[in-house]
Amino acid sequence: MRNILNALGHIWATFVLASTFIFLVSLPFLANFADTNEDSAVVVLKSVDIVVDALGGGIELLGAIWVLIISFMGIKANVYTKALHVIGVAVGIA
Repeated sequence: MRNILNALGHIWATFVLASTFIFLVSLPFLANFADTNEDSAVVVLKSVDIVVDALGGGIELLGAIWVLIISFMGIKANVYTKALHVIGVAVGIA
């Protein structure tokens, strides 16, 4: 279970970093493109925004699963207080 948790944490971090890098790399292009064709730049910005949100900026599905698994493992291993892990399970489900 610990290997699964490690893998999921790495995948989650990779998605969040990838979405940030895509956003940061697109900014100079969008700034230059907005000077020549503002309407097309808005379309490109919305497209980039969709990709960034899908990878890690919008719905944090992988993060929620990660918190849920950590909290569940904490309950099983009796680490920290049970109330803390119950809150973690609630956050992961929400």
